[in-house]
Amino acid sequence: ERPTHPIVVMNGDLLTHIQYDALLEFHDAHQATATMAIREYEIQVPYGVVRVDGERIKAIEEKPVQQCFINAGVYVLSPEALDHLPDGAFLDMPSLFEHFIAGGDNVVAYPLREYWIDIGRSDDLERAARDWAGSRQ
Repeated sequence: ERPTHPIVVMNGDLLTHIQYDALLEFHDAHQATATMAIREYEIQVPYGVVRVDGERIKAIEEKPVQQCFINAGVYVLSPEALDHLPDGAFLDMPSLFEHFIAGGDNVVAYPLREYWIDIGRSDDLERAARDWAGSRQ
């Protein structure tokens, strides 16, 4: 049965304290076809980065920190978004969002600032267990 309200889709390997009501309000306020929760992410390059122009060295930046936004794996889809799903075919969420973008649909990014961790790797799962144990004391 086709839903009459937006639906939340979430990756199964996440722990988060996202405020779903705020996410849904954001989606509605922007009259979006689809909303993707995004998170700021930093990674430090462990080497000096050399910027060149041909053979000439233009600059050296020692162990810079790169910043970007990443897909947090939490989404909201309006009911009409489901019309874009191909019958019987697999379509992951990034591909679906690329389809929406290519079609000119209103696709928005919701900044997730609450606790969030992907527990798909064992070291991150262990960190989440420590975080959880610390929050329960």
